[in-house]
Amino acid sequence: MRGSEVKRALNGACLWPSSPKVWVIDPERKMSDLPSIMTSSAELELKQRLGRLSERDRRAMSAYLLRLKHQSRSGRQGLSKLMKEMDAGKKTGLSKLASDLGHG
Repeated sequence: MRGSEVKRALNGACLWPSSPKVWVIDPERKMSDLPSIMTSSAELELKQRLGRLSERDRRAMSAYLLRLKHQSRSGRQGLSKLMKEMDAGKKTGLSKLASDLGHG
C-alpha cells in the first residue's frame, strides 16, 4: 500500500480503537479526536501490527509518518533550525566529505 493509497483509504478518517485489541477506520472521527497520550498497550498493539505488514506496506506507513512529522510544528521548527545552522556555515562540501571518508 503506497502513501497515496493509505491517504485515500483513510479519506480524512482516522484509526480508532474500538476495543483494546481492535482498531477500525472510523470516518466519523478525525485525527484531532484521538487521545493525546497513547497507552503502552495500544502502542504495543500498533507495533505488532506494523511488524506484520509487508515490506511495501511498511515503507508506505513509514513515508506517511515521516510526512506527518514534517507537517507538524515541531518538525518544521527542527528543519528550520538545521537549515539555519547550514546557512551559518556548519556544512561540509561533497568533495571535502569524500576526502574525509577516503573516497577521493
